[in-house]
Amino acid sequence: MNYPYESIPVNWKRPPIDRAVMKACLERSDLKGALHGIGTLAILATTGSLAYTFFLQKLWLGMLLALTSTAPFMHSSPRHTN
Repeated sequence: MNYPYESIPVNWKRPPIDRAVMKACLERSDLKGALHGIGTLAILATTGSLAYTFFLQKLWLGMLLALTSTAPFMHSSPRHTN
């Protein structure tokens, strides 16, 4: 595939992390995943409720702020990559 930019070699550095520590950090947890999912849904429900309340009160600036304040939280969510 021809890319429109030039490939630049990257001089990767490997940090000195012990194998056991790395394994512990990468361990999957259903509980942590569930808590993260519940927290994400709570943020969405709270900001959605605020936006709807501001909409009913015709406070357009408040509604706009409630709708846009969710974005920083949603972009920090984990993404599945292989």
